Amino acid sequence: VLNFPQDLQLNEDLTNFYSFTNELDPATRGEIIGQSEFIRAAHNSFARPATFSFEDNKKAKDDDDVFHFSSFIYKNGAILELDGLRDGPVRIRPATSEDWKDKMIETLQGRMQEIASADTSGHGQGISFSLMAVTEDRIGTLEEAVALAMSEEKPCDHLEAELQQLRAEREKGRHENVRRRHNYMPAIIELLKGLSEKGKLQGIVDATVKRTQERAEANKA
Repeated sequence: VLNFPQDLQLNEDLTNFYSFTNELDPATRGEIIGQSEFIRAAHNSFARPATFSFEDNKKAKDDDDVFHFSSFIYKNGAILELDGLRDGPVRIRPATSEDWKDKMIETLQGRMQEIASADTSGHGQGISFSLMAVTEDRIGTLEEAVALAMSEEKPCDHLEAELQQLRAEREKGRHENVRRRHNYMPAIIELLKGLSEKGKLQGIVDATVKRTQERAEANKA
C-alpha cells in the first residue's frame, strides 16, 4: 500500500508512519513495522480467537503446513516481487502501464507452477496457493460512475443496481467477519459445564462416539 501513497488516501496512522520511515533503509523499516502498535492491532484483529496459549515455539516438521507470503506489484516500469525473506525488491520483468496486468498474471501463473512442480514429497503432489488482489474500492468507483451519469443525464439504473448489490454483499461480509472473529469458547465451556452438572454430558459424548464409529464402519463397507 505504501508503495503508492500518491494514489491512495491514507489515514492519519499510515500517513505518519510513511513520513517517519520514508527515508529509512529497508531493514530498519521492517523493524519499525514489527514494533508498530496500530499495525499489530490491525493484523491481530483478523486472527481467530484462541482458547489456550502455548508458549513453547516448536520448529516446523517436514510434513507440517508452512505458510509464506509474497507480494507482486507494478512500479517503476517493472513487475517487482516483495518478499520479507529477501534484502529488497526483486525485479522480475519489465512492463508498461498498458501490459502490466497481463504480465502480472503470467508471472503469478509461472511462479505457482514452478513452486508446485518442485514438490516431490508425494503428499498431495503440489503446493496450495491463495491469491488476494489489493484493488480500488468498487463501491467508491460505482458511486463516482453513478454521480457522473446523473450529472450528464444518462441512464444509470444498471449502475445503481450493481451498487446496491455490492453494498448488500459488503454488509453480509461485515457480519460474517464479526461472527468469525468472535470468541465463542467461553459460552461453549459454560454450556458444557451446565450439561455436566445436570448429568447429561456423558450421555451426549457416548452418543456422539457411537455415531462416529457407525459412520466409520459404514465408510469401510
